[in-house]
Amino acid sequence: MNYNRCFHCGNKLIPSTADMKISYEELVVEVQDAPCEKCSYCSRISFGDEVYGTVERFMETMKPKGISGTVMNYYENIAKGIEEGQ
Repeated sequence: MNYNRCFHCGNKLIPSTADMKISYEELVVEVQDAPCEKCSYCSRISFGDEVYGTVERFMETMKPKGISGTVMNYYENIAKGIEEGQ
């Protein structure tokens, strides 16, 4: 990501975190505190490909468990789970 400018208004993007709701096949998970870039002017949020990839890999591991409608913290549950091979 890190384009440094908002795709909507052209102003500066700053590192931040935000919540995101992801649907992956039949699973829906709300992810809290996912890293993103936020526009300093219009507050639009952009999540990078790395974040989406990490969440998708995590959702693939959750699919056999049938966990849906769950709220998970990006750093505590998702990125950590991928690092540990869960």
